[in-house]
Amino acid sequence: MELRSCERCNKAYMRHSASQELCPNCIKLEESDFERVREYLKEHPGANAEELVDKLEIPHPIIHRLMQSGRLSVQGSNLPDRVCRQCGKNIPRGTMCEQCSHALLREIQSVQRPAPEQDAASLKKPSKATGFHIKKK
Repeated sequence: MELRSCERCNKAYMRHSASQELCPNCIKLEESDFERVREYLKEHPGANAEELVDKLEIPHPIIHRLMQSGRLSVQGSNLPDRVCRQCGKNIPRGTMCEQCSHALLREIQSVQRPAPEQDAASLKKPSKATGFHIKKK
């Protein structure tokens, strides 16, 4: 758990998972907004993002967050498409493109590999450049 700032209201909250971007109150509000959007789209299939913003008075960032999370797909929107969080390339789903995802996986795997055996002599003699010393006046 870590202390975070809510992306919707900017209030501090304790984050319980890596994917939690909103405080508990805003999660409830966003769920309510999603239900309103869902009901509207049942009655008005094919509505675009601009129509949702105008008719339901739900701000663009919330519509965009619903799109980014994959819960909402809106036709005819001038809101930005999903983009890779690393390189900015348009992507159909998720948060990273395939190339950046593979690059991150390779980086994680390289960090998890055991380091090559160090020379035993280098372990016995500490370098003069490391450690504390008393500065002479």
